[in-house]
This record gives sequence, structure tokens and C-alpha cells, in this order.
Amino acid sequence: MKEKRVKDKKGCLITILFGLAGIVVFFIFGLLIVNYIVMPLIIHGKGVVKIPDVVGMNKEEAVKILSKAGLNPVIYTEKPDTAMPKDAIIEQNPKAELEVRKGRSVFLTVSRGPELTRFPYLIGLSIEKAQQILERNGFTITQIDTTLSDSIDPGIVVSTSPPPDKEVSKGIAVRITIAGGTTENLFMPYLVELTFDEAKDIIARESLYLAPPTFVNEEGKEGIVISQMPDFGVKIEKGDTVYLTVGKE
Repeated sequence: MKEKRVKDKKGCLITILFGLAGIVVFFIFGLLIVNYIVMPLIIHGKGVVKIPDVVGMNKEEAVKILSKAGLNPVIYTEKPDTAMPKDAIIEQNPKAELEVRKGRSVFLTVSRGPELTRFPYLIGLSIEKAQQILERNGFTITQIDTTLSDSIDPGIVVSTSPPPDKEVSKGIAVRITIAGGTTENLFMPYLVELTFDEAKDIIARESLYLAPPTFVNEEGKEGIVISQMPDFGVKIEKGDTVYLTVGKE
């Protein structure tokens, strides 16, 4: 009798374990069905769309495309950008190609265009001082012209392009005209930081003779005049020889 009760208990325990195992298997099987069959049917039944790529588009065009796809375009913020034109889309969130439900908001960042700043007033300054101010404000001199003047000392800035106080993009190319001496005298023009080709043009225009240049290795100065002789502002005559040191390309 005692052995029979033990066997009955063991049989009951086994039955319970099999029952629990069956419940666990059924639960896991149910989760798989819900996850891979039922939920996709529910989601797709409500409409799923792939987000279009609108980066680089004009904001009006981007809004139309997103709205047509059943999404909710939101102009989230605007910020300056030198690479993208004004009103172009810089970023979108969520990213393109993601599948989302219809009606999902897509947040857009719009370009305000390049950041503008007022061009500094340089007229009356020496070319060296003007260069320091321009470099400090993110501008680059691309051309320096000279003009004869009876009233302005050599090397003084006479005019600039762009003109003073004009709103311009940072990094814009700058052209400066400096006084090169009186109408009776000729002074050595400023050639340092110009390209070799620009320097050659000025030398030819002033009827000077260019000696074979010295080329040196200097990082960031490839094709740029590093030094000159005679020095800037020195009184010269037509036909004088000019010696240049130029960065090797």
C-alpha cells in the first residue's frame, strides 16, 4: 500500500510537469503567432509607409512629398549652413527609408543659408593690418591691386571688394586696392600671399623683370608667393628685377 501511494504521487507529479510544459509551449507558440502574424496584419492594416528622402530639397517641395506619402511634416528648426542654399532641408528625423505608420511626424531642419556678417571697414589701414583683420574674421584675400595716388601713402588700403559694411558670407573672396605711390614715382607692389600667376601679372603690368623664382616646400603655401625682393613699398623704376620665393606645388 505504501509503495502504491508513492507511485501515485510520482505519477501525479509527472502529470503536473507535463501540464506545465504544455502550457509554456502553448504560451511561446502563441507569442510567436501574435508577433509574426497578428501584429503585422494589424500594423499593415492601419497603413505603413516608407519615409521619402527629402534632404537637399526646398522646404515647400519636401512638405508636399511627405504629406502626399501620408506623413506629417514639421519644420523643427532653422540654422545657417554654407553647403545648403536657403530654405533647403539639411536633416530629417526619422531618417529616410524607414517604415512607419501613416500620420507619423517627420521633423525637418531647414537651412538659413550661409551665416552673414558685416564686411569690416579697412580703408585707410595698412595692407598688413587689413590682412590681420580679414584673417581674424574668416576672410581670404584673393587679389591685391595697386593704384597711383598723390595723396595716399604707399601700402594704404584705398578700396575693397566687397565694400565696407556690406552683409556677406564668411569666407568670401576679397579683393583689395592699395596705394602704390605717386604718379611720378613707382613703388614695389605687395605680392606676398598672392598666387604665382597673379604676381607675374602684376610684375608684367608694372613693366618689371621677373627673375627665375626660388621654389621651396612649405605646407599650405603651394603656388603662393612667400617672400619678395625688393620689399613692398620700396621705390623702384620700370625694368627693375623682382625676385620671388614661391611654394612648390
